Amino acid sequence: MGKGEQLIFSTALIELDVDRILPLLSMLENHVTVGTIENRFLYNVDKWLEKKTEFEPNSLERNRIRIERKRINEKISRLEMEKKQKGSTSNARRSGPSVQIYCREQISPRLHFLQDLGYIEKSRKGVHLTKNGSLLKKALVDPLYEQSETEKVNLVALGDERSLLDTIVDLATKDLPPMDFENFKTYFSITARLYKLSGAILLNYFNTFKSIASRAIDASEALTLEHFENCLLRLSEQREMTISTAGRGTKYIRIRGGF
Repeated sequence: MGKGEQLIFSTALIELDVDRILPLLSMLENHVTVGTIENRFLYNVDKWLEKKTEFEPNSLERNRIRIERKRINEKISRLEMEKKQKGSTSNARRSGPSVQIYCREQISPRLHFLQDLGYIEKSRKGVHLTKNGSLLKKALVDPLYEQSETEKVNLVALGDERSLLDTIVDLATKDLPPMDFENFKTYFSITARLYKLSGAILLNYFNTFKSIASRAIDASEALTLEHFENCLLRLSEQREMTISTAGRGTKYIRIRGGF
């Protein structure tokens, strides 16, 4: 997988699965066996959700998290019961599907994704974070448990798209020179044409950023979100495009020039 593709998969995976991937990352600093991960996964998810409720401003979202925690705690109770039954000579029947199997099914594909993206490695000693995985954990996970009250930490933990993109792109491009504006215009034009061919009138703001940023990485250049916004400002000043904001705050790009 190319580095540009890795950026797309990293952001997509974490955005969609922030409340499972980040608790999983929190367990992998040192070598840990898959069995240990399976045994501790639900506890870590519950701890993560508990921390989120401390600063989640939206009451509906807080209520959703509480409901999710209730389900997780029900599974934890059943998991503990399964462990007791396994350690005893009792032939008591299990009520419902095995929670241990559930944990295995939850963890296995996520570990494969993280390994494919280069964030973890597997060895005879178990699973551990790579250098990039440690940096990702340090940026996305550790601040939440360090009782930080900074706005950026809160937004990252809440799955804020901008904060996640900022963090992941910065990690992926830290040693690369910034993208030249003329190259940006070329890649922006390619992206705009693809949108037009699909019948789109407006370009999704963050999807456009990810598309161009991934192309930049493959060309050994860096396009941070700040640089992307500066380049868009230059295009706007040239009357090539404008930024539109939908009613719920979603940003779109409206093409005005010859792209």
